[in-house]
Amino acid sequence: MANSNLQTEQYTAPNFTESCGAIAIKKSTRQICLIGQQGRYGYNYLLPKGRRNVGEDRTFVAVREMQERLTRAPPAGINTFGPLDHEEKGEQFMMTVRHTGPGQVKVIWWYIGAIDESVAKAREEDVYEAVLLTFEEALRTITYEDDRRVVREAERIFEHSYPKTRA
Repeated sequence: MANSNLQTEQYTAPNFTESCGAIAIKKSTRQICLIGQQGRYGYNYLLPKGRRNVGEDRTFVAVREMQERLTRAPPAGINTFGPLDHEEKGEQFMMTVRHTGPGQVKVIWWYIGAIDESVAKAREEDVYEAVLLTFEEALRTITYEDDRRVVREAERIFEHSYPKTRA
């Protein structure tokens, strides 16, 4: 039997988890949503993401996680979320592999979506703080460098799909 010349890693089910996350964009103001929450080592600003359950569609998970975390969104109209109209609509635009322990990984699929600005603010029960920031503000605020890379790529796709108009 031949061995591949390509570096390969394989994990059995107990040794990997799969999550989906989203960059939620408010198109009218060109802002994105970050989630603030108290972490083990201080307050963190993160991109919304969550675990994918067996049989769940990845896009559905990204939408669900965004909606769950937007229950405390500051302005009215950002508690719902759907696909953003761009070339790769409905497809993940980036993947992150995090090594979470010896022989264990977490795979995160990233999506871009639009905040539905026509819906009223939802209930205020969660432990998350949702903030709307420009891409530039988000890049300064977000806690982890890996998340900044995701935001930069989402911004590139957004700017290509929705270039600023000059008045």
